[in-house]
Amino acid sequence: AIQQSLPPEGWYDGGAGQSCTQGCAAVGLVCTEEGLLAHNADVDTSEEVLRKIEEVGGTTNIGVCDQQWGEADDVPNWSAGGCHQSKPSRALSTFNCDVAPRGGFLAKHRLCYCHAPVLPTVTE
Repeated sequence: AIQQSLPPEGWYDGGAGQSCTQGCAAVGLVCTEEGLLAHNADVDTSEEVLRKIEEVGGTTNIGVCDQQWGEADDVPNWSAGGCHQSKPSRALSTFNCDVAPRGGFLAKHRLCYCHAPVLPTVTE
């Protein structure tokens, strides 16, 4: 089998108005709710989310993220006019890779944790 080199796992810009499923697929990786949960500590403060937005090449003109929607299934996310941080110690059921970011007049982007697909073992 040809070993295809995949980009490193980590946080990515899901793309304007796109779900993390779409955003991760665009770089050849996958999003799982377990992956989002496992790395939630990376994005549960305003400072961390602002740093990640910068790391993935995004921009927002706000200095502090909103924590009101910390358990919403499309959080963490950002737009040019704001950002939403995740809540610490969320339940797995509050994450959803398949939802596009909701609301707002400006295009919102989700911060997505993307990793390599786990291939099922094939037995012959």
